[in-house]
Order: sequence, then C-alpha cells, then structure tokens
Amino acid sequence: MDRKGGTEPDQSYYIANEPRVRCKDTYDPEHDPPPDLVFEVDVTPISVPRMPVFAKIGVPELWRCRRLQVEFYRLAPTGGYEAVTHSVAFPFLKPANLMRFVERHAEIGENALVREFLAWARDAHKSWKS
Repeated sequence: MDRKGGTEPDQSYYIANEPRVRCKDTYDPEHDPPPDLVFEVDVTPISVPRMPVFAKIGVPELWRCRRLQVEFYRLAPTGGYEAVTHSVAFPFLKPANLMRFVERHAEIGENALVREFLAWARDAHKSWKS
C-alpha cells in the first residue's frame, strides 16, 4: 500500500490494532497499521483537505466536529468516507451521545466530564451487548 504523504490528525487512536503498536515511540507507515480512529476538530477552514489523506492511508474511522456538530464516518470500499449513524469501533456510540458530553464540558470541567462519559459508556456497552 502506498502510504506516502500525510497530515497530522488532531487526535488519533489505536483500538483494534493497539497491541501491534504498543510501546512504540514513533509511527512507521511502512510497517505500522494506520490508526483505527481519527478525531478532527474543524475550527477554521483549512487549506489542505484532510479526509482524503486519511482515506489514502487507510484510517477505517473518522470523527469530525465542526460547527458544534459531531459526525462519524467510515472508510468506504470505494476509498472515500461515508457518513454513518454510529461508531464502527464503538457500535453503541452515536454522534448525539458524544455531543451531549461535548456540550457539558463548560458546566462540569474536563475530569468530571471524562468520569461521567466513562460511566455512561460502560452502561451503554453493557446494554448494547445484551
């Protein structure tokens, strides 16, 4: 796979492939898988469209926050991204669920928000599995 060219995402995460990159300090595109999830926050228009770059290197899932809306995308067989109604990595999670916590950030602070989100995610995952 040609993985030349790139851009740095706002945040990226390994989920399914985490064991393959555990304890690595640098990313080697020739040997390492792409991140499983990229999260982009569009505050201002950017000069370089990033989604095609992430698609080219094979990032399977992208979350995008723009204009205070979160959108989830998955890599389509055609090579671009298509909007989806729930996360590929976390099937119990929908954009509206995530937005609920984003909107509360100013009310309760980051640490409390993370604890609240993790508690919600554990319950949502249990409900989804049963």
